[in-house]
Amino acid sequence: MYKQLMTGLVLIKEKYIYLLLIVMSLLLAALSFMNQQVPIERNQDTIISMSFAETAALVTFFLLLTLFFTKQHNITRYKVSEWYYIQPSSLKSLILGDLLFIIITHLLSYIYWIVFNLVNQTPEKTNMLLMVIAVSLMLHSIYLFMIYKGHNHFNTIYSIIYTVILLITLGFHAFIMRNDLEMSLNLSRMAGWNFYLYQLPYLTLAASIVLLIGAYFLARHQFNKRHHLA
Repeated sequence: MYKQLMTGLVLIKEKYIYLLLIVMSLLLAALSFMNQQVPIERNQDTIISMSFAETAALVTFFLLLTLFFTKQHNITRYKVSEWYYIQPSSLKSLILGDLLFIIITHLLSYIYWIVFNLVNQTPEKTNMLLMVIAVSLMLHSIYLFMIYKGHNHFNTIYSIIYTVILLITLGFHAFIMRNDLEMSLNLSRMAGWNFYLYQLPYLTLAASIVLLIGAYFLARHQFNKRHHLA
């Protein structure tokens, strides 16, 4: 399992780019805090523009979240599919390695987002992207099942669908929560909004974990079925 995880990490050839983005966004967060700007008032409406630091952080967060897709893309790109899938000593190690890879990358993304907000002095935003993480885990669960069902190659269409769904989640959940926090909309006082913004992410996260576990067992079953038929 751990060997498979390390093999997956080796296939991420863009490590230095990710590291550079992480360091750059954290430096921007520190600079942004030191040069904190006062919100602009125009026509009695408060306009709060997303800082460049936060934009860079969101891009970095998204890239970290999609490391598993990057790995699968590199497997196809470098034509190492056969080599990769014969590395582990057992089927369990193979699938668990990928499962662990998905979990670690999502944890890494969340930890990065927490660190960024602590540096940026916006700790209230640490859970802003929890819904995005939960939805991403669900979509990764489906992708994991698809891989071991027989679609070993990188699926461009699914990656596009994944990106669109995450952008929708970002726009219709994370950014609404952000506006609630920054503009003092007090949406949490309304039962419906409170459930949608502050409780639903935890329920979705719990469901995504169940789905991920289910995907593991389904993937094992499908992979065994394919090999028995072969």
